[in-house]
Amino acid sequence: MERILVTGSSGLLGRSLVSHLQSLCLDVRTFRSANFNLEEPAQAEHLFRANSDVDTVFHLAAAVGGIVAHRNNKADYYYRNSVINAVTVHSANKYCKNLKKIVLVSSACVYPADAPLPLTESDIWGGWPEPNVQIYGLVKRML
Repeated sequence: MERILVTGSSGLLGRSLVSHLQSLCLDVRTFRSANFNLEEPAQAEHLFRANSDVDTVFHLAAAVGGIVAHRNNKADYYYRNSVINAVTVHSANKYCKNLKKIVLVSSACVYPADAPLPLTESDIWGGWPEPNVQIYGLVKRML
């Protein structure tokens, strides 16, 4: 049976993903940031060492706070999300010995405000993300 770890499992997309994966009778593992804060490298390493047998990681976790919070705290959100992404990918790769894939989830925030509809993947690089969520969008692009 495939063993799956989902970061960000309590968010809107995470809850739906976990429900779907569980309906397929897969071994789905979740956690709360109160128990394993991915902004803390030691806690992330502990999480992935404790789940070293997972085959797949779905990485949905992010520091979010809404448009006003992102606009007023750009450096903070840049740092927090960069750390979450870096320690998650690094720790999963280092400690999960059966790891076959890491699924990295993006956001519509990566697209320029004037991107043509419907959006396509190639439109991501057509300009800077919308100013109110620009930092979040850039960190997601880096991911």
